[in-house]
Amino acid sequence: MDKKELLQFIANQGDSEFQKRVISWIEASRENREYFNRLKAEQVMAFSPSRRNNISGEFREFSERLRREKRNYSGIFSTAAIAAIAIFASVFFMLRSGETKDNTLFSAIASEQKEFTLADGSRIFLNSESTLEISPGFNKETRTVKLNGEAFFDVARNEQVPFIVETRSGVKIKVLGTSFNIRSYKDNNTIETTLVSGKVEIYEEDNTSPSAVLAPRQKAVFRKEEQDIRIEQVATEAITSWKEGILTFDNAPLSSVVKDIERWYGISIRIEDPAIEDYTFSGKFRKEYNITQVLDILRTSSPIHYNYDKTKKHVTLKQRD
Repeated sequence: MDKKELLQFIANQGDSEFQKRVISWIEASRENREYFNRLKAEQVMAFSPSRRNNISGEFREFSERLRREKRNYSGIFSTAAIAAIAIFASVFFMLRSGETKDNTLFSAIASEQKEFTLADGSRIFLNSESTLEISPGFNKETRTVKLNGEAFFDVARNEQVPFIVETRSGVKIKVLGTSFNIRSYKDNNTIETTLVSGKVEIYEEDNTSPSAVLAPRQKAVFRKEEQDIRIEQVATEAITSWKEGILTFDNAPLSSVVKDIERWYGISIRIEDPAIEDYTFSGKFRKEYNITQVLDILRTSSPIHYNYDKTKKHVTLKQRD
């Protein structure tokens, strides 16, 4: 069953036959139940704070809807209805308590960006091809999340419960309440942390003392292979513009630009001539630009030629004669 149908079910759309089919699918396997649970949690936690405050009413409505369906069907559907109520209930009580009991995974696929609010009030913007895992016990003794990809964090201040972001390379970012951007894609050699406001501490592996402390408008670049950190002054607006639907580049090598375009447009790009990988590009791409417009801009600003296969969603780049 695809994600679109499950979202329709969560939004209370579709007739009784559709709802029966969805709930039967949920009950068909543990994997289905876990996927639906994550999806429902993601949708609920993405609500505005005011709507999340009203979630108890939505829970009652959801439960009553399934009970009505239960009277019309028997057997496995009755069991599925009860299971679905239990799934919604787990999300409901998680929001009421402000604490997660199990890992919750948020994800943004290629060409997608997401915004949501966590139980502690922190706002998260998730960039394309990124995941954010909320660890068990979140908002109790610590507020720990695990990031793969890129995200902007606007963290609600809580001096008693620090907010910690863990990355794939063991680097941890610890804050109390602040706003910052982390870029930690697994295919990049660096982990970049850019501070917009407040203060962040950066820890390597299991170190108990921070390797770096950032002030606003500073970026820390951790190089995975060299295991070192470089700090530089930056224009934070350019680095965080992606959450406003704008990709901004400042003398970025073509090899890096291509990766961001692939993620934003859900395509694959191959550079045929290694000589053009280090060509630099400065400029902006807005989300409303289609891929052809983006490629035309690259061709105009650099001595390159492109070929775009729309069917395979594949682009090849080579040096222009």
